[in-house]
Amino acid sequence: MNNNFSALCRYLIDRGYSATLFVLDGEPKHFHPFADSYDDAWKHYTVEVSWGNIYEGSIREIRDQVFAQLDEYDVLIGCGYAPAFVRLIGRKLDFFIPYGEDIISIPFLKLTHPKRLLRNLIMSTLQARAIRGAGCICMAPTGGMLEKYLDRLKVDDERILTCGVPMVYWPQYDMNNFLSFGSDSDILQTVLKYKEDGYVVLLHPSRHCWKNSPDEPSKKGNDQLFVGMAQAAQERPGIKLKLLTFEYGVDVDESKKLAVELSIEHLVDWCPVIERKLLTRVMYEVDAVVGELHHAYFSYGVVYESMALAKPLIHNRGDAYKKYYAKQYPMLQASSSSDVSEAILRLIDKPEEVGEVGKGAQSWMKEHLVRGAVDSIESALSNAR
Repeated sequence: MNNNFSALCRYLIDRGYSATLFVLDGEPKHFHPFADSYDDAWKHYTVEVSWGNIYEGSIREIRDQVFAQLDEYDVLIGCGYAPAFVRLIGRKLDFFIPYGEDIISIPFLKLTHPKRLLRNLIMSTLQARAIRGAGCICMAPTGGMLEKYLDRLKVDDERILTCGVPMVYWPQYDMNNFLSFGSDSDILQTVLKYKEDGYVVLLHPSRHCWKNSPDEPSKKGNDQLFVGMAQAAQERPGIKLKLLTFEYGVDVDESKKLAVELSIEHLVDWCPVIERKLLTRVMYEVDAVVGELHHAYFSYGVVYESMALAKPLIHNRGDAYKKYYAKQYPMLQASSSSDVSEAILRLIDKPEEVGEVGKGAQSWMKEHLVRGAVDSIESALSNAR
């Protein structure tokens, strides 16, 4: 999920490991390794499996399929429902790399349709036991937001590897075919035209989830971005500003309504969900990236993507993570609409200064979130084998 393993798998292969990426049945297409690759290398290490849908097939059939495909491997790394399937065949999960729902929701039984209740009970029980018994849990700190679910599952702190996992495969952004990719994309051509016409262009790839969020960790604070844009437009009449965002999330319609209410709908371009390889190509051309503004998170997909491309990032990190890193990555802190407005005006008034923020973050990422993280994971792998 979120291309976590498509990147990590490639880093491990680069370091001499024989690694295979299993794509479970039912994974969203825009999270497939194909959607994150500029060549066909993914075909050499990726296996798409028929199991993964917890409601299809008997438990015995699923168990036999999982066992047949995983039995030859010495070390198992998983997220999503993978921990439950590993536990189903009686194996220990060596590394658990959660992305959210797999510790927020899946390990805990919820009332549902009677026909699905028994299967949910089985899978939630397996998931919880797999996480408790995992050799290592690799998760970047979240300021307590996700840690509380690990506490609920009674996971020992000493088993948590706080380096996180590199969510982008760095080498592919140095290739010539990266810049040549997507030339026929309407979205990319739109951004290039805006830049030619002198607009400051922001990209906001996060899901729209701020009014009808299914759970607290999913709140993104998209409304603060829109209000902040309106404040900046009010302070600078005739502002040449454009925001590209995606029709993705439960509150797309609410965000569209809010843009109209704030009279900034002409500043916002709504795009369909696109593959990550096109998203990052578009990101390369914008002036800044806007991430999540509600919770203070240290890292997630948008953070990695923006830093990999040396793009200034506007998001909410807060001060809760200083104990993990003496020096944190440069960014534009924003947890309110006024913060957003200030960041936009700073970007307009001092583009070169803000551009250095992105370059500094890229250097920091190379050292800590790629080289350092893979080193830590490799060290833990040595202990697991």
